[in-house]
Amino acid sequence: QTNIGLTDNDIRAIAINDSIIFAGTSQGVFKSTDYGNSWNDKGLVSIRSLVINSIDYVYGVCERWGIYRSTNGGDTW
Repeated sequence: QTNIGLTDNDIRAIAINDSIIFAGTSQGVFKSTDYGNSWNDKGLVSIRSLVINSIDYVYGVCERWGIYRSTNGGDTW
C-alpha cells in the first residue's frame, strides 16, 4: 500500500498522467509525482471527479461548490 501523506483512504476519483496521480477524497485532492509512493494535500474538499488535461491543467468537481480549475498542477485552484 502506497499512502504516505494520503490522510483519507476513501478515494472517490483518480486522474493519472504518467508518474503524476491525483486522488480525490472527501477531505481533499492529493497529488503524487512518484507513481503513488508519496502524496501531498492540494486542497479542495468533497471531490466527485478529477480530470487532467495536461501536466499543469487539472479540473476538480466538488460536491456542493462546482468545478475548479488549476493551471499550475494543483498548487492553487
